[in-house]
Amino acid sequence: MFQIDKNVPAPYAQRNRKFPWGEMQPGDSFFVPSRTTRTMGGTLGQARKQYPDWVLVARTVTEDGVKGVRVWRVE
Repeated sequence: MFQIDKNVPAPYAQRNRKFPWGEMQPGDSFFVPSRTTRTMGGTLGQARKQYPDWVLVARTVTEDGVKGVRVWRVE
């Protein structure tokens, strides 16, 4: 037999927790080193499906001599 427990909260899904999508407000951005917009494409597509009302923009940039991608939440 198994004991039934009540009021035990389920853990949040760990999916896509690598990037701070849920905490972003319009005007926020984050930098991902050693990536290109091409390698971020799938991740951005997933985020756009998860947050369909958001406008996300990603550009390949060099910051402090490190090439990577900066992602902005525009709206």
